[in-house]
Amino acid sequence: MNFYQNSKKLNHQDSFKNLEMKTKFIYLFFFFTVANISVHAQKVTKADKEFANYSYVDAAKFYKYLIDKGNKKESKYAKIADSYYNIGNYKEAASWYTKMMEASEANKNANYLYKYAQSLKSIENYKESDNIMNQLGSLFPNDKRYLAYRQNKDYLTKIQYNSNRYKIKNLAINTEYSEFATSKINDSSLVFSSNRDTGLLKKKIHLWKNQSFNKLFKAKINENDEITDIKVLNNSSIYNLTITTTAFSNDGTTVYFTKNNFSNRKFKRDTKNASNLKIYKADIVNGDWTNITDLPFNNDSYSNAHPTLSPDNSTLYFASDMPGSLGKSDIYKVSINDDGTFGTPENLGNKINTESRESFPYITENNILYYSSDGQPGLGGLDIFVAKLDSSEPIQNVGKPINSTDDDFSFSLNSATKKGFFTSKRQSGKGVDDIYSITELKSLKYLKQIEIEGSVASKINNEPIVNTTIMLIDKNEQLIAEALTQSNGTYNFKQELEEGNYFVVASTDDYKEETKNLKITDATKKEKINFLLDKIAEKIEVGTDLKKHLNLDFDNIHFEFDKSVLLEESKPILDKIIALMKENPNLKIEIRSHTDAIGKASYNKILSKRRAKSTLKYFVDKGIDPSKLTSVGMGESELINDCVYSIECSEDEHQVNRRSEFIVIGKQIK
Repeated sequence: MNFYQNSKKLNHQDSFKNLEMKTKFIYLFFFFTVANISVHAQKVTKADKEFANYSYVDAAKFYKYLIDKGNKKESKYAKIADSYYNIGNYKEAASWYTKMMEASEANKNANYLYKYAQSLKSIENYKESDNIMNQLGSLFPNDKRYLAYRQNKDYLTKIQYNSNRYKIKNLAINTEYSEFATSKINDSSLVFSSNRDTGLLKKKIHLWKNQSFNKLFKAKINENDEITDIKVLNNSSIYNLTITTTAFSNDGTTVYFTKNNFSNRKFKRDTKNASNLKIYKADIVNGDWTNITDLPFNNDSYSNAHPTLSPDNSTLYFASDMPGSLGKSDIYKVSINDDGTFGTPENLGNKINTESRESFPYITENNILYYSSDGQPGLGGLDIFVAKLDSSEPIQNVGKPINSTDDDFSFSLNSATKKGFFTSKRQSGKGVDDIYSITELKSLKYLKQIEIEGSVASKINNEPIVNTTIMLIDKNEQLIAEALTQSNGTYNFKQELEEGNYFVVASTDDYKEETKNLKITDATKKEKINFLLDKIAEKIEVGTDLKKHLNLDFDNIHFEFDKSVLLEESKPILDKIIALMKENPNLKIEIRSHTDAIGKASYNKILSKRRAKSTLKYFVDKGIDPSKLTSVGMGESELINDCVYSIECSEDEHQVNRRSEFIVIGKQIK
């Protein structure tokens, strides 16, 4: 075999090896590509599954992985933002909602927009939060959360108004874990919930926040709000693994409590694979909980939670997302009959509930409801609000230091001692959630619901002025509310105000702004404030024809044939010129009347003088000072075309010369 043949053989062998290697490479590339696609698909499925199962901590990790790998769909941004929002990490939520807003469709979803605005509040970016709320309103003008915001654009001022009424103290019982939901059994002992690891039970993890399930603890409390002798509340009749909020009857023999839908050591789940919350009732006998019953209005398909009893123990208030709820969760009440049966749950309605979350109700001895909401204007996250249930008084934010930029909830207060507790997730705490004791230093000041109405018209002719902005301003020159006048010049708005002095301002183009004082007293319910606005004087040069200035070039002044009597059709045109003169009272004009060239020039001169004087008289009759007017008959002396007497012209061509002019002969108006 010669060299050439051997070389060909070697080349053929090398080519075969290269082909084999390429084939292996392609196979391996295909294998790894398919594997990567498979892994990616598994991550997508896993992320969505964890989200659907309320495992928000793990869901956020999977969505972060997908986004880092290039899956930057708006839905991924929205879900990772929602995951952080649901576990109360509003700083991270705000960051991801910002990225979501850059997507094409997610920024048109009312709930996403609202949660984004709430998250921005929690990082104290109130200006941008307001911008997002206004965007929500432009897309969804009937959204109750937007309407509440629109009626309370000064919500930060209102919150400050009721702030600093409490002294608060972070309790010594708090740990690095979560402590919340205090409930007094009597004056000397209370129960609270915590997920601290006691070592008594095998540690279980709640997927929602990746923390241990909550257990109940009992403690003693003294007159200085010091809590001691903390013990796990063990009951032989109940599997104490997932219990949170409790409510005890006045005599301490009955307890209502929140627990996961859990039986036979297994979670019951709904069609979305969620284990909902239920409210249970138990009798307390020698410290043990017995006769545990599932309340009749519970359901595997929705949650009932966070019970509280009315002072006479005849009504149970609670939170639920049952069918008919207005938002994510609403406050309900249900009557407790003398025989121990229950009535039908009633939603407290849209005065209390919004499209968002309302939860953790508490009723005082004075029938005042405290509850948490992120649907009412607040500082961020869940804020605590107060409402008089038997009054038309508006809902109030309890203010700082109770409320913060994070979640604040589980409020309780003894109306007699002015002492109580609440829970907060604020960054300055010791753990995830901390219990704080509170002492009320001064009572809540309820704002008054005041209706303000009126009208805006021109001082010249009393004509209504449409789209005038009416602004309500407080003594600190802060804008509280605003409205626009309607087609008939009227305006109306309702506003929650404290007693004191305010300003109402009317502002619109071409008119001078006007301010009126408003004093709110204890007796004030409704105020009527009307405005008559002065027109802003126009700068009109000497030599200007007012008729042309008003774009009335083609609207001529007509008289009866061969007479100086004004026709009715001409008067609206003259009225516009008269209105302009009234708006510019220093204006002086000359009325010039022109004729065509038909007939004798001397007669035309006389006719035009008579018509000019007739026009002047109309002006005087309408209130124009005669000293501001002169008139002159021009006859046919200033034709504006070639239609002299000797030239044959059409009627339209002659009509062009039959005109009136209103020439400014005074100095320029300043």
